[in-house]
Amino acid sequence: MAGNILKTGKVITKTAEKITMSAQNGDLLLNATKKIKYATQKELVYGSYIAPKPQQTKNLLVTKVICSDCEKDQGVQIGKTYTFKATQFSRKPKAGGHELKNVKWAYQIDNGEIQEFKKPGRIIGNSVVKKIEIPESLWDNKSLRVYAYLQNPGKKASVECLITNKVLVVFYHGGPMGDGETKTDTSIESSGYTGPAYERTVEFIKNKGMNLRSVLIAPAAVQYFGVKTGKDFIFENYNEGDKIIIYGYSYGGDNAVNLAESIGDIPVDLLIIVDSSDGLGRGLTVDTSISDNVKLAYNFYQTAASGGFSRSKSSDSDNPNTSENSSSDGSSNSMGSRGFPHSTEGKAKVHNIRLTAEKMSHGEIQNLGKDNIQRRINERIETYICP
Repeated sequence: MAGNILKTGKVITKTAEKITMSAQNGDLLLNATKKIKYATQKELVYGSYIAPKPQQTKNLLVTKVICSDCEKDQGVQIGKTYTFKATQFSRKPKAGGHELKNVKWAYQIDNGEIQEFKKPGRIIGNSVVKKIEIPESLWDNKSLRVYAYLQNPGKKASVECLITNKVLVVFYHGGPMGDGETKTDTSIESSGYTGPAYERTVEFIKNKGMNLRSVLIAPAAVQYFGVKTGKDFIFENYNEGDKIIIYGYSYGGDNAVNLAESIGDIPVDLLIIVDSSDGLGRGLTVDTSISDNVKLAYNFYQTAASGGFSRSKSSDSDNPNTSENSSSDGSSNSMGSRGFPHSTEGKAKVHNIRLTAEKMSHGEIQNLGKDNIQRRINERIETYICP
């Protein structure tokens, strides 16, 4: 260390046998107002001096990142905005935020490439905050990792959030006079009482904050087309862990059962069958066996073989051949329309619930039984939140 070591205007009192003062690469100056005295009994030793190394400021690193408003074990949901915070650092950041303003943010989808966010976070106290909206584009992915860093992103300064599983909903209304394609008109005039049931289910799932993909299908005279539409929808949207709910009324009930069977090993969490019927077939072509990939099935049925529009009167007869007039909209029923008990092929848990309210009929079962039916649907959806 070049330069001088100075002791000015101070008295040094020592009782030790020796006072050692040393300097290296410089001068050792002893200054006094009058004179410097040396006691004969003591010795003043001049030796070497090793200057201390100047203290270096360590590079600032982010050591902890959190998601402050992510619920434990719930993950993040599509369409919502979450707050991520860089809360801990390798040392105390310098005052004024000059270092914290250099904190960068990046993200990684599943095990893909790490990509940097263009906009920086916001400094709040000794933390840096970044609000991130989970976009629609992440629908079919499983995880999102968020990084905060000053030099290079690393897992030690990141947080991984699971993108919560989706609920896939497939509804079939009644009547075989559709084209087997999806439809958007959920009015009673177009889709019968299945339309409002579909809307209630979709709204309940959305209100619970869950990711949702849903479709309403109009059955065709040939079941292949409606089943194929539902099957394509599931194959396009399903990821492992997603929940599948299938609902079918009347002719659509048979479509629902066949759809569940057609998707093989993909699990159907809930199957709702409402008075599954083939009309003129008098139940001869109705598939009443529930495949093993279905976890839980509720079969709601009535035995008054009524016909006509949804407000048709019920028949006192249990004869499936008796009927009133029929129509072809989503709530119609043809001659002999009534439901039948269903059974499991082995693994599915099947509940047959016969509805016997006053004025119960094939056309009115979704309306008169809506509270009972919707309660079972909602109860099952609730388990997706608190298993």
